Amino acid sequence: MKKIISVLCLLMLLAGTISVHASAPGTKATSVILATLNGQQIVYSKNPDKQLAPAEFTKLMTAYTTYKIYGKDAVITVPDNLSEYVNYMETRMNLKGGEEITTASLIYGMLMGQANDAAIAVALYYGGIDEFAGRMNDYAKELGMGNSAFTNPTGNSDSSQYTTASDMLRLYRAFYANKDLYAFLSQKNVTLPATNKTQQRTYWTKNHLMSRFIYLEYMYDYADAGLSSSSSHGGYSVISSASKGTKELVCIVMDSAYENGVNYSMIDAQEMFNYGFDDFSTVTLAKQGELLYEVKLKNQKGKSTLLLNAEKTIKGIVLDTDMEEHGSKLNEIIQKEVLVEEPVKAPVKKGDVVGKMVYKYQGNIMGEVNLIAETDVKRGLFRTVASGIKWFFNLKAVKITLILIISLIAAFYALVINNAKKNKSKRRKKRR
Repeated sequence: MKKIISVLCLLMLLAGTISVHASAPGTKATSVILATLNGQQIVYSKNPDKQLAPAEFTKLMTAYTTYKIYGKDAVITVPDNLSEYVNYMETRMNLKGGEEITTASLIYGMLMGQANDAAIAVALYYGGIDEFAGRMNDYAKELGMGNSAFTNPTGNSDSSQYTTASDMLRLYRAFYANKDLYAFLSQKNVTLPATNKTQQRTYWTKNHLMSRFIYLEYMYDYADAGLSSSSSHGGYSVISSASKGTKELVCIVMDSAYENGVNYSMIDAQEMFNYGFDDFSTVTLAKQGELLYEVKLKNQKGKSTLLLNAEKTIKGIVLDTDMEEHGSKLNEIIQKEVLVEEPVKAPVKKGDVVGKMVYKYQGNIMGEVNLIAETDVKRGLFRTVASGIKWFFNLKAVKITLILIISLIAAFYALVINNAKKNKSKRRKKRR
């Protein structure tokens, strides 16, 4: 009876995911982010900077670090003492000491097999768990993951290991920007080549939104990459990307619930994806080569201003209700901020990046594009010299020195006049 009730509840929830949302749907997760994958826009967020246990998401950082250090084609020899660090209760690839295996196979093992021994094998090969965790933190810092800290490569419970949905978004976008890395997340299943110690290994993605092997009730037609996590210390979580039409979205759900046989991290993600796909329209913020700004020049030869164009085409998404209300007047709902240090000093070459244009919607950044020079600007000798002279005399030290000199000259002149008056007075007295 309980199973029947659970199935009915799940069917009702899944039926709800195909409805159109007037506003962002509620979620059971502690932290949620919905964002554009091919841009910078945050479409929706809930506690995006709350520090939570990364659990299996840790292996996303482990895989990234492995790739940055070794690439995907390096061959690693599994340390003989691996069994001392991984017990039989943990998820494993069943790696054997002395086994020679590629880093690509180990990364697939981490991400698709959620294998702890794959993560530990790389860390030990590198020099130790602490040393490898240090590299993980170095790369996290490079990516701007300021609210994350890693102490081990597996995601095993540790109060000193934490991350946020915002930081996971930065890491996931780094995977998306690299076709080799993104391939590790976008396979539904993979068969790894045999090694010197084992036969072929086959794994299926643990992202149930795209899995065709287990938990078919959570499948989402538009999901195309990602991974999931479930643990007592990290809750039920999923990070996934999905594509529909012109929209590419990424959803991060952290610390959701498991109730009545339902994994709500998957339901939360489906609801958020439907919200992004059904309630928003794609808009072009700037086209490549489009004139966006005119900047003042300094030390130039010729015209006193320079036209700045968009370096590339960028897009964002806007609520359909806003589109209906404002129509083509998107400037009423999309704010633009120009970041340029004016005036721009000559010389300037055509195509030089002079600044950037930032677009904001609902208080969040939609995207930004570099502003590039439309033409060459040569330096003008007369203006440069004049500007140099003006700059020199505007220096604080020069101003103070000039004031002192003028003061001394004035004092000297006053003294000379005073002495002259005294001498003249003396001569008059003598004549009398």
